[in-house]
Amino acid sequence: MSDWSYSDITTLVTTAGTFTFNHATNDTLLLDPQGCTGLGTSEVRSSIFKKGQASGFFYAAPFLEGGQHLVLTGIVRISSASTEAGMVTARDVILTSLRTHCKAILGVEGTLTIGTDTLAVRCEALPAATGAFLKTVTFGLVSTAAA
Repeated sequence: MSDWSYSDITTLVTTAGTFTFNHATNDTLLLDPQGCTGLGTSEVRSSIFKKGQASGFFYAAPFLEGGQHLVLTGIVRISSASTEAGMVTARDVILTSLRTHCKAILGVEGTLTIGTDTLAVRCEALPAATGAFLKTVTFGLVSTAAA
């Protein structure tokens, strides 16, 4: 695994097509690295049991890595419109597209592209938008791959 960064996430490929993040010039969802968590980290699953009739001894089953739970947060940036109505329409297109792509990977895996690497993911939490005009979006992905 390379040194993954949230700003290196470029696309989410699903059965509904490809959703692009962090685009330099087009309308896009700019991921906020400070609001994102879980990329490249896995919980360690472990079972530790007390050994019967032995002081200070434990039995530790093999420790294993779990999958990755990603929470991605970003801001919708609109550059294609100059009026408020145009911005709202463009923003709604981005939000609807993201929701459609996330729904497409509820039961099957999609592919998250991070730099030159990829990660098989499913949607764990559908996108939720907050804010009045400037929209912040949070959604969750899960990967069965250990970090």
